[in-house]
Order: sequence, then structure tokens, then C-alpha cells
Amino acid sequence: MLKSNVATIINIFFSSIVDCFQDGGNVELRTLGSFSIKNCSFIVNKAANSHNQYLRVHFRSSKKLSAQINSLFKLK
Repeated sequence: MLKSNVATIINIFFSSIVDCFQDGGNVELRTLGSFSIKNCSFIVNKAANSHNQYLRVHFRSSKKLSAQINSLFKLK
């Protein structure tokens, strides 16, 4: 496979994930985990009680991936 073809496939893959996030959805990749967008806020000024909001990507690994990682790093 040519590098340009691989680059095109990866761009399509990530653009479809971004489109899903922009529509307010979550993305689940089987045996890897799921990605979601979380709304977070931080206090700018306690006296004025003003909050700034921002979005953060949250990742939760699948049980299968967690089990594989734990088995790799299991102390013997």
C-alpha cells in the first residue's frame, strides 16, 4: 500500500471521529475502548462566580484491553 493511500485512510478515519464528536456522539472502537466528550469548567473569579467551560476528550479502555495490559505488567 502506498504512503499516500495510508495517509488518506487515516485522514478519513480521524475526520469521521471528529464529525461524530461535533454531532454530540461517542465513538466506540471494539476491543480498544470508547471515546467521549466531557464538558468541564474552571472557576475564573470566585467573587464574580464566573466559570469558563471547555471540552475534554475522555477515553475508557475496554475490559479486553485492560486485561491484556494488566497481564503484561503483572508482577511475578
